[in-house]
Amino acid sequence: MEQLVGARRLRAGRLEVEGRPYRPTHPADAVAAGLGFVPEDRVRAAEVPDWDVARTVTLPDLRRVRRRGLLHAGAERTQARAVIDALAVVCAGPRAPMSSLSGGNRQKVVVGRWIAAGSRVLVLDEPFRGVDLGARADIAALLRSGEVQAAVVASSDPEEVLEVADRVLVLAEGTVVGEVRPGQVDADTLASLLAGGSSTSLTDPATLAPEGVPR
Repeated sequence: MEQLVGARRLRAGRLEVEGRPYRPTHPADAVAAGLGFVPEDRVRAAEVPDWDVARTVTLPDLRRVRRRGLLHAGAERTQARAVIDALAVVCAGPRAPMSSLSGGNRQKVVVGRWIAAGSRVLVLDEPFRGVDLGARADIAALLRSGEVQAAVVASSDPEEVLEVADRVLVLAEGTVVGEVRPGQVDADTLASLLAGGSSTSLTDPATLAPEGVPR
């Protein structure tokens, strides 16, 4: 996932965004191309100690809150309030310290800031780890709301995948072992594939039950 946003050097292959070649060498390249990134380790890689909600929200695109070269406190609060309202973030307000929020609400802020920055594509690495069910539902709803054109989500939890995905690529030991639609499979089937099971049942229509769920 870090290779997709320039946080690591792309080892092989090629990338396109909206049909145009895309090869980021720095996260700034990803931001310029309209990509937002939610890393696996939120605390170490997505938050700044002692910062408040407003500053965290506006970090990816300071141009939106800059007036005559200076940060505008009112614009910061307005943008943060929009994220708080859109994702039902439970906090004391835009100036609440991030450390005062629960894990789920902190993750909402980290995800929502990319929407506020105008990102068209979100890349999310294990976005629901350590997040309560309510926050997971709110984030999943945002991903399906049309606020972004597309989202690439990496998750090792089959139930999470089925909740948020339209298309699923299953990888085991670095190899794609299945490409499915959520309506075709259940969580147990995905878990088997993640463990390196056969993908025959996903590619052979004869093995599918009438409801579209593998026998």
